Amino acid sequence: MKHKNQDLLDRVKKLAVVIVKMTDHFPTKKPAAWKLSEQISDSSMSVYANLREAQSARSTKEFISINGIALKESNETNGWLEVLYDLDWIKKRYVRALMKESEEISKIIATIIINSKGIKGKRK
Repeated sequence: MKHKNQDLLDRVKKLAVVIVKMTDHFPTKKPAAWKLSEQISDSSMSVYANLREAQSARSTKEFISINGIALKESNETNGWLEVLYDLDWIKKRYVRALMKESEEISKIIATIIINSKGIKGKRK
């Protein structure tokens, strides 16, 4: 059965996979590369995990809360991508495309939260 937000889940998973694979191309001799790799991988994968978890929320309040966590993680991913852009470790046009996708995902999650607040109590 396809979830209501399956297209979003697919986009988020794809972005997380691309980000994790991209970290393989970070400089290996820079301690900051290890830290950034860990942070950006964790936050991008957390967006996906939280959106999956929200699909089985027991109430609208729980659904909104879990999506709020996903939004925070998505915003964190956006921030790490901005740092990566400034570091010049990966081609800027490539990072820019990831930033655009990540920002769009954040906007979609924010819209889901706003719309869910409008139907509070109607979720079964």
